[in-house]
Amino acid sequence: MVFPGDEIGYSEEYLCGKGCYEKDGRIKASVFGEVSIDNNNKLLEVKPLKGEPVILHPGDIVFGRISDVRSNMAIVEIIAKEGEEKKSISALKNATLFVSQISDSYVKDISDAFRIGDVIKAKVLQVKPSLQLTMKGDNLGVVKAFCRRCKSTMRVVGSRLQCFRCKTFESRIKISEDYCKPIGIKEVE
Repeated sequence: MVFPGDEIGYSEEYLCGKGCYEKDGRIKASVFGEVSIDNNNKLLEVKPLKGEPVILHPGDIVFGRISDVRSNMAIVEIIAKEGEEKKSISALKNATLFVSQISDSYVKDISDAFRIGDVIKAKVLQVKPSLQLTMKGDNLGVVKAFCRRCKSTMRVVGSRLQCFRCKTFESRIKISEDYCKPIGIKEVE
């Protein structure tokens, strides 16, 4: 599974097909889905998720991308429900995550928790009248973060995040234990 913006190849090796785009010599996903590689034609594509849409309920665990950060809340674009990553989400795709629902401890500045583009794992608090999320609880939090300077994926180094490319350090208040693990694939121990 890949998220929009994930790097999936290089333009020197492959042509860019449906569901992806090329920027600075890198081919990136433009949709959430599965990568398809046609080695005969040297073509990369991302096939979007299909099938019967998933209907969300309170208590469901979801993955979402931060699309906007305001003073007391973030807007989250829901990407998938845990366990049903290969299905599309029903009509409700945007959710609200209030600063009070980020952590059990006090969060002064919401930008300490995540940045626009970060991918989070959260729990659905309510569906009606609006979709609301919480990151309070075990194993919820940021599952993928991007560098503020160069937009590359960051890795966990101690209790902070470090950019693979420019080596910049950043922090996030709540990083999930599933940070940078492939979604929908259980890790074999």
